[in-house]
Amino acid sequence: MERAKSHSRGKGKNARLGWIIEYNFDKSLEEYLKTQTAALNDDVQNLYLGIKKVREALQQKVINGEGSRDDIYAFRDYANLEMKAREKLDLEKDNFETFVVCFEKLLAWLPDIDENAATAFLSGDVAERVLEKARIEYGEIEENEFGS
Repeated sequence: MERAKSHSRGKGKNARLGWIIEYNFDKSLEEYLKTQTAALNDDVQNLYLGIKKVREALQQKVINGEGSRDDIYAFRDYANLEMKAREKLDLEKDNFETFVVCFEKLLAWLPDIDENAATAFLSGDVAERVLEKARIEYGEIEENEFGS
């Protein structure tokens, strides 16, 4: 018995679909990966919310004067955990702030990669125009405010 071909072969009238495309496994895999990413984001969000809830309870205890020294230290630790978790959560989102972080890395790396590209990119107002386009894309400003 011949083994099924997983990849498509041939072109035009001689084309034969592989089982991956014929049975839509490529689409199924794409959908599955989207759900896995969403589930991971939900886990990160839930972890953050749990840390925040514990920090808030400790904070209230300390503010009310009911907290022990251990509660104060635990509050400090949970506050730090919350800030770190929030930072990671914010960086996972597609927003203007994450764009700027990546953009700054690009600007730092570009001269090491290609001096001419760095000079061309940083000359004139190209970098500023890219940032303005990102502000529009991420809803920081309206397109008509920029004049585009």
